[in-house]
Amino acid sequence: MSDKIVNDSVKKGETRTDIQPSMKRIPVHKQSTYDYSDLDLQRYAYRWVNASSTMGNNIERYLKAGYTQVLDSKGHPTKRNIGRHEEGHQYMMKIPIELAREDQAEKLLVPAQIEREMGKGQLLGSPNLDSRHAYVPASGIRITSSKGPQ
Repeated sequence: MSDKIVNDSVKKGETRTDIQPSMKRIPVHKQSTYDYSDLDLQRYAYRWVNASSTMGNNIERYLKAGYTQVLDSKGHPTKRNIGRHEEGHQYMMKIPIELAREDQAEKLLVPAQIEREMGKGQLLGSPNLDSRHAYVPASGIRITSSKGPQ
């Protein structure tokens, strides 16, 4: 079998049943240009960061947050192309796993506070929901992870 890829067009309404793959199929998600096997996942959390965003230079923001850039074998920042321009690049950055866990725990404080306020029938700081417009049963409001009535 040849490794040559043939681009035979199929006319509208026709179905090709005679197509045999001439090359070994490689799913798109396995065609990564970056080898992740050398990442130290026990000590660091990694993420791809857009070069810029509506908030400005993302790389600077992440550096201020304690991230460092992951360097390739030549000492250059590891990046991947996601577009045509400099804004179309993502850079791999890492942060010690302990700091990443602290950041995630802090982010979860807001949803936890919202859940507590919902249980009381109020959302502090929300102009759309106050005690005049909220119905709270005498038994209160419970948020549980169980399914169905109790």
